Amino acid sequence: RYLTTVLVIFEDYGMAYAADARIGRLRQDLHLHPNFEFHFNKCNRKIRTHFLESVAPYGFFYCATVINKDPEMLSRYGINHQDIFNDYTGGRVFQDAKEFLNNALVVMDGEAGNSHFGTSLVRLLKKQVNAPGRRCIRKVKLQESSRNNLIQMADMVVGAVNRSFGSKDDAHLYRGIVSARERQVEVWPK
Repeated sequence: RYLTTVLVIFEDYGMAYAADARIGRLRQDLHLHPNFEFHFNKCNRKIRTHFLESVAPYGFFYCATVINKDPEMLSRYGINHQDIFNDYTGGRVFQDAKEFLNNALVVMDGEAGNSHFGTSLVRLLKKQVNAPGRRCIRKVKLQESSRNNLIQMADMVVGAVNRSFGSKDDAHLYRGIVSARERQVEVWPK
């Protein structure tokens, strides 16, 4: 019912590298294959919990946009075509997080970059997020999530936020683990 987009933001490269290394060690801790890819929807409760508890101490924060995909609700705002919807959703979280971005390197899942959504989002970011006199985004890079622990971290955080809007028995468990890192979660339409 909801489409959730999350930006995981590190203000310090050293902290990003430390979190990346911790995720690498986490595979050993959990006796997983060295190439295991963390995806929220493919992990069980134990892995999700351990992952989020392991990264929570690192110096990051996140911003999220949660879109209610109800077609009737969206049509009231003139959003009914899939391409427009995807462009709006991806761009919205960056617009909302502008105040936290300063000459940022944005790394996105390369799989998203192979689709219309990914290429449209890259164009949108370059045109709309940077403001005259303020360079919010320096560069946008596409990488495969299987080769980037921090993209996998973003997947686990987005899963935690998205799950909190459902009715499963663990709906608030995961988001609660990383709630101290939450800066902004916009739910739209309200």
